[in-house]
Amino acid sequence: MQDLFPFINFLFNVMVAGLCGVLIAKSMQGRGRSPVFGLQPLFAIGACGLMIIATIHPLGNPGLMAAGTAIGVGLICAGIILRTSTLVSGIRSAAAIWMSAIAGLLIGESLFLEGAVIAILTYFSLTLLPGETS
Repeated sequence: MQDLFPFINFLFNVMVAGLCGVLIAKSMQGRGRSPVFGLQPLFAIGACGLMIIATIHPLGNPGLMAAGTAIGVGLICAGIILRTSTLVSGIRSAAAIWMSAIAGLLIGESLFLEGAVIAILTYFSLTLLPGETS
């Protein structure tokens, strides 16, 4: 039974990260947003999994994993932002992906409350505050 505890803990962390990603994705849905809105759960789950690996592996370094995840997500987000001569679009989508990854990293480190607060604040920021419409 004790052999199952690490797996159950892992499963719980990943499920909570996925739910936080779904919450952030819901804030982007149906408002003329970019089709990347469904990727937030994947970024949250992936970041959570990477942080768990860095935490439990004997040679793992959670700080380096967080930095590497931030760099990778930052590169992806940079590709989402589009600029024309009069318009910049995709900033909210990029921010939503960025915040999903941050929530996943926090939850992967078993900081559930902090990850949930990030997801909830992101949801309300994207839902209640005015922003880009394209």
